[in-house]
Formats: sequence, C-alpha cells, structure tokens
Amino acid sequence: LFFQTRFGGQDRARGGALCRAVVGMARDHVGLFENLDVSALIATYGLFLIIGGAWGTLTTGAMHSLYGGLAGGALIFFCSFLASFSSDRKCVAAGVHLDLLFTALFGGVFALQTYKAYGVPAKADRFPLFVVLVMGSVAHLFAMYKMKPRKETK
Repeated sequence: LFFQTRFGGQDRARGGALCRAVVGMARDHVGLFENLDVSALIATYGLFLIIGGAWGTLTTGAMHSLYGGLAGGALIFFCSFLASFSSDRKCVAAGVHLDLLFTALFGGVFALQTYKAYGVPAKADRFPLFVVLVMGSVAHLFAMYKMKPRKETK
C-alpha cells in the first residue's frame, strides 16, 4: 500500500514533471562541459600529482608523499571541475587561473626540493622524483599557455 500511494497517482505525475524540468534545464544549459580540452589537461596534471605522490611513497616509504599527492591532485581536480563549465566565464577563468597559480606554486616547491636533494646521499632516492615533478609542472604550464585563447587579427 505504501509503495502504491507513494509512487503512484499524484506523486508519479510530480516526479515526471520534475524529470521534465531537469531535462529542460539541461537542454537550456548547452554550455555545460564544453571546455573539456582545458578541463582534461588540468585533470591530467592532477592525476600526475597523485602518481608522483604514490611514486614518492613507494621509493622512500614516506606516507606524507602520498598524502601530499592526493591533496594536490584533489585541489587540481577542483580547478578542473571549475574550468569545465563554459556557461559561466567567471567560473572557467577562476578554475584556469587557480590551476596556473597552484601549478606554479607546486613547481616552485618541487624545484626547491630538487635543489635541497641534489648531492645529498641520504636524499638520493628523492632526487629523480623531484626532477620529474618539476619537469611535469613546467610542461603543464607550457601546455596551458599554448591553449590560451588568442585574439583574432584582422
């Protein structure tokens, strides 16, 4: 009886109306998820950070490397999520610019760690990791610069 009264009659009509409203809203907002090229590039960098954190944990045994990689990756995934909404230019701009800021910050930290680990025998296992993370951060910044929309010349 509960199932029939809850999901039949009036409630079913309301559910159908709700479904039609959601589909209509989705149809009106065609701009959602049109920036997938930029968003995918940003998400790739987030995945790169997570893999780098896992590599650091596997080579050194330090769990804080994994935690840092997961936190940095989650932060970059949030930027990717913001950049995926092309219907709101401010949201896209916030996602892209936050990504650029965090990438430059991470790259600077990785470069500093590379400098500190260079030539120190106790940190020799971390040096290749930091070199790869610096190169990945610089490559991501370069790729984002190349994707920057250019003004059309007349």
